[in-house]
Amino acid sequence: MRIIRLRALSVGALALFTFVGGAAAQTASSAVLNSLEVKELINRAEPADHTRLGVHFAVLAEQHAADAKRHRTMAQAFIAGPTRRTAANSASDHCKRLEQLNLKSAATLRELAAHHERLAAGQASAVPRGTAGFEGGAGAPAPHG
Repeated sequence: MRIIRLRALSVGALALFTFVGGAAAQTASSAVLNSLEVKELINRAEPADHTRLGVHFAVLAEQHAADAKRHRTMAQAFIAGPTRRTAANSASDHCKRLEQLNLKSAATLRELAAHHERLAAGQASAVPRGTAGFEGGAGAPAPHG
């Protein structure tokens, strides 16, 4: 009985985190540009464009950080049971890897947001390494047709 209750509790916790994360994403989605808008603002490069890009990349960074937290919770839920099955360990390892990738992306996006904030303020700033994909629209939703 304990295993069933623990699994039910884990599933309930995952559902709660998914719901809360989805609600937060909806409020932040207005600050997120689509991939075409990102490319246009990068090419135009006016101070107001850099301000908008800074906000966009900061919101994406927070979304990636939230995804990392969700994956960490999922990894812990997979190994919370008293038995350590291979499938659960494999799923846990997968979630841990996704957590690390999301944390790395969040850090990169924060650097990129700071870069565009400096440019918006008229300061010189070198493009951070590893950000070309994000400046090319990666992570941004596709434009609505």
